[in-house]
Amino acid sequence: MTCFIVLLPLATTSSNLAIRRLGGKVWQRLHRFVYLAAILAVLHFLMSVKSWPIEPITYALIVAILLGYRLARSLMRELRQGKLKRTSRFQSNAARSPGKALHAITLMRENR
Repeated sequence: MTCFIVLLPLATTSSNLAIRRLGGKVWQRLHRFVYLAAILAVLHFLMSVKSWPIEPITYALIVAILLGYRLARSLMRELRQGKLKRTSRFQSNAARSPGKALHAITLMRENR
């Protein structure tokens, strides 16, 4: 039932008129709920069969692969556009604790 409620606003705003009225960004943000609906549909299917046949597991795997692909593609796009910064483990530790980073740099220089 929750999945149906999530899908109702998506269905009502799928026309060109609704897209124009909402604006592109708002419409796109609203339609990201389709990912939630896909996960809820798979969970519903898994719980309705009450056993573990191959069919619902196959659908769950397909949804997981597709959502993982979308997430990876989105992260790669943000990396290319410079919205996300690549950091190494050393850089992220340095950001958390500058004192430890200074100590690590000192140790690296001493080991040369």
